[in-house]
Amino acid sequence: VAGDPELLPLHPQLALAATLTLVLGHGWMILFTVASERRLRRLAGSGAAARALVRVRDRVGAAAGLALAVSLGHFALGGRLFATQVPGWIHGATALAAALLQVGALAVEARQLGRHQQAVARLAAAAGPAPAC
Repeated sequence: VAGDPELLPLHPQLALAATLTLVLGHGWMILFTVASERRLRRLAGSGAAARALVRVRDRVGAAAGLALAVSLGHFALGGRLFATQVPGWIHGATALAAALLQVGALAVEARQLGRHQQAVARLAAAAGPAPAC
């Protein structure tokens, strides 16, 4: 990209779109797990299902938070690279790190959503049938 002036404006636009998508996606996962854990914990008390929900929240928050931090850092380094303040290999290395962390975070989120659903199912089974409307 650095050698092609026509592609240069496209690269920051694609980076912005990708970073925004990642921030919204991981941010939604963090908010979902925090909000549902708090709401369901009120219903569950301090049982095994409540502890499972806390573990889900903590694991999703850690994985998504790390992936977001590296992705935002990589995006910021792109501007520094454009201003020739950092060597190009640093931008490439952070791109690889960000990609690997994104894949890892998505795997953790998928696994933890399954555990979240199991905890919700246990809570629903313990609560009994829903009242008729």
